[in-house]
Amino acid sequence: MLTLLRHGESTANEAGTFTGLLDVPLTHRGERQASAAGQLLRSNHITPDVVVTSTLRRAVRTAELVCDALGTQLPTEAVWQLNERNYGALTGMTKTDARRMLGDDAPYS
Repeated sequence: MLTLLRHGESTANEAGTFTGLLDVPLTHRGERQASAAGQLLRSNHITPDVVVTSTLRRAVRTAELVCDALGTQLPTEAVWQLNERNYGALTGMTKTDARRMLGDDAPYS
């Protein structure tokens, strides 16, 4: 079974900025989210055979917390191919500032 999990809230998510390749940490809320995800997997008897994550610390830390909540050590590999995309000039910019510069019709996530 393939299980996909996004990292918990990062400091950039909290600030409303475009992150991309910036290597930002999780917030305390993001750490709680990661632990809760691991507990949810555990309560549903879902234990992966292997964990593959991006090399960004928010993803690596999320994987660590999920594994802790599962109560097991799992083979884990961090690969750059899973890193987020490069947002170029938007990297580090707030979504509010991007709207001001580009208008409301541009796609914001």
